[in-house]
Amino acid sequence: MTSAHTDDMDAYILDVEWRGKPGGVGEARAAAFSLIGSFAESATYVRQRRVKTDGSGSAMKLQFEVGTGELTPDSRFARTATSL
Repeated sequence: MTSAHTDDMDAYILDVEWRGKPGGVGEARAAAFSLIGSFAESATYVRQRRVKTDGSGSAMKLQFEVGTGELTPDSRFARTATSL
């Protein structure tokens, strides 16, 4: 892990760096899912994206967006009921 912080929406951000030997995306994905599996709850969403590492080059890194757990009714992210 290279850093950990919360963003402006109170999401907990973990930055991790692959230290294994260079290989395919599948190895990094398997390691990421192993890490996610160590804390995931029954309701978990994972999205993998490739993002540029800087604005000028063509270097890419993998980014995993993970949502886990169930929202409580009073959560600011929970849907509100509306009637039509």
